[in-house]
This record gives sequence, C-alpha cells and structure tokens, in this order.
Amino acid sequence: MASRLKTTAYVTIILVLSILAAIGLKLTAPKPVATQKKLAPPIIEAFKVLDRSLTPEIQLTGRLQPAHKVQLKFELSGRVSARLVEPGQKVRPGQILIKLDAGDYADALAQAKAQHTLERAGIQRDKRLLTLAQRNSALQAKEVARLSKLGKGALVSRSLLGQARQKLYQLRSEEARLRYSVETAQARLKLRRAAIDRAQRNLQRTALTAPFAGVVNAVYVEKGDYVSPATLVVELVSADQVELVLHVRSELAAALRLGRVVEVQLGGSQYEGRIVALQADPDTSTFTHQLRIALPKGVARPGAVARVKLKLDRLNNVIAVPASAVLQEHGAAYVMVLKSDKRVKQRKVKLGKRIRNWQIIEQGLRAGETVVGRDVASLKDGQIVNPKATIYSYQ
Repeated sequence: MASRLKTTAYVTIILVLSILAAIGLKLTAPKPVATQKKLAPPIIEAFKVLDRSLTPEIQLTGRLQPAHKVQLKFELSGRVSARLVEPGQKVRPGQILIKLDAGDYADALAQAKAQHTLERAGIQRDKRLLTLAQRNSALQAKEVARLSKLGKGALVSRSLLGQARQKLYQLRSEEARLRYSVETAQARLKLRRAAIDRAQRNLQRTALTAPFAGVVNAVYVEKGDYVSPATLVVELVSADQVELVLHVRSELAAALRLGRVVEVQLGGSQYEGRIVALQADPDTSTFTHQLRIALPKGVARPGAVARVKLKLDRLNNVIAVPASAVLQEHGAAYVMVLKSDKRVKQRKVKLGKRIRNWQIIEQGLRAGETVVGRDVASLKDGQIVNPKATIYSYQ
C-alpha cells in the first residue's frame, strides 16, 4: 500500500513540473516579426498600335426558299370539273392543273362567232344596196331636173315636181345611211372579232396551267367547288432552283450590289451565290432590306439552313487593337497604355466597329503607342508590369 502511494506522488510531481516548464517556455519565447514579401510584376502581352486596313465581314444565317413561288387563281368564275394534280407532283410548263366547267364559255364563243358571221353578211348586203341606192338617186335627180324644165313652160304642176324632189331626198337619205354602214364595216368587224377573241380566251382560262416547271406545293380546291377570281387554287414552287432570303440593315444594304458573287456555306460545303434582288426601300415595320441570293441549281432543297459571308467596303488607315485589349466598365471603354517606365496607364477611348477580333478605336489612341493585349481586367492604373511577350498580329 505504501509503495503504491509513493508511485502516485512521483507521477504527480512529474506532471506538475512538465506543465510549469511548458508555461515558462511560452512566456520566454521571442515574439514573431511580420515580413512583407515583394511580388514580381505581372507578365503582360504588349501590342504596338499601327494604322491598318481591314475588310468588315458579316456572317448571316437563313433558310433556303424556292426561287419561284406562285399562288395561282382563276381569272373567271365557275365550278371545278377536274382536279388533275396533287401536292408534291412535278409539272411541266403549260400542263393543266385544274379545270372548270366550260359549257357557258363555249356557248359564248359560239355566239360571238355567229354574230361575226351575221355582221359580215350584213355588210355585203349593204354594199349591194348602196350601189342600187346610188343608181336610183342618180335617176331621180334626172327626173327632178326634167320636171323643173317642164315646169317653166307650165306643162307640169308644182305638186308633181314637189313629189319628185321629196322622193329624191328620201333616196339620198337611204344612200347616206348605206354609205355609213359600208364605211364603218371594218370597225364593226373588229368589234365582232374582239368579242370572239375574248370568248376564246375565257374558254382557255377555264383550264389553269403551270407557268413554269415546278412542284405543286398545295391544292386548295376539290372537284365540284365553285371558285371566283379571288379564290386561291394552287401553289406552285420551283423544283430545283433555290434562293437564300435574308433581311439586312441599311448600312449593309448600302455596301451590296446586284450581281455580286458571295460565299454561301451549306451542309459543310461552300458554293458561290449571286445577289439577284436587293430591296431599295426598307420594310416599314422592321426597317430592314430583303436580300435574295440565288444558288446553283440542284444544290439543295427548300428549308435547308445556309450561312453567307458578306464583305463590306474596305477600311483603310484605321487604328485597331485586339478586342481583348479593351476594358469596359460603367458604360465606358478603356485600354491599358504601356509607358516607358513599364507602368500601365488606363486611358478612356471611343470605340468604332468591331471586325472579327479587331476593335477599331476612333478616339484616344495614336499609331505607335503600345497597349496591353489581353487580361486587362487584372491590372490597375499605374501598376508596374513585365512586358516580355509581344503580340504583333491578331486574326
């Protein structure tokens, strides 16, 4: 029992001495001294500003549409007697698509022809009658002259002479009427001929034909339907000729010309397209100009997506920097100009157009100055930098 107590006392003494030693070391330990480590200047890519010549290029995407698309209507009214085509069917120029009941129009043509025949026969009759009327007038004029001569000798009564003169006037009146009929004969024949031609055209219009080779896109009537000139009947589109239709801003439209060849990308392949139409007056709702670019025949079907590169007028002697060199904060644009003491100076600039990876600077920079090419957001005004890497070109 005594030995156990003695061991416990030794352990307690050792623990107390250890604690006291630790406290003493902590109290006598030297205080730490704060030291500041100097950071190395950041490495930047410097870019020397030069006058450049750039060609703006805009890429637009749109869908291909048929080069020719027409919505066909009849020019007259009638009931559909035959529907001869269906959507998706290819047709040739002049092929009949829809027919109307032509009975009334055939009768109208027959009536016009009959009236022409009657008119021509009447003209021949009036010519013969005019010849007879001229002879009768001449004979009656001689009779009046004879009676007038006899009347001077009181051999003929005044009543008989008056009757002869009245008959002469009647014959001359009939002669004038027949002469008018003969002289206007050609005009009346032309009127009758025009009526025949009009009736003939109306009869032909009862058959709706394809104005060009294409594909029927839609048919809107059935057999038995009654249609008027306002009724949409068939929609026809071109079979193999497509166009890329785009809507461009006024500044781009001003740089384009009809007939210009442009590069069109379609399904991984590139084709040459030609500008065939450019709207001069912009749309009043969108203020854009419609642009149509024709592609070679057979390259694609309507509905495919295509991309076109449009180059604008070349810009010469402009100040441009890489777009990554511009810092935009609070609605303003800045660049970091590298000074001779290897410090950067934040400078406000006025931006112009951006052309691919180039940013045109309209004000704030001069040719010959050097700016930081990228990572400008991590720099501060007046900071010392290490311009080891120099950029001479950007794409």
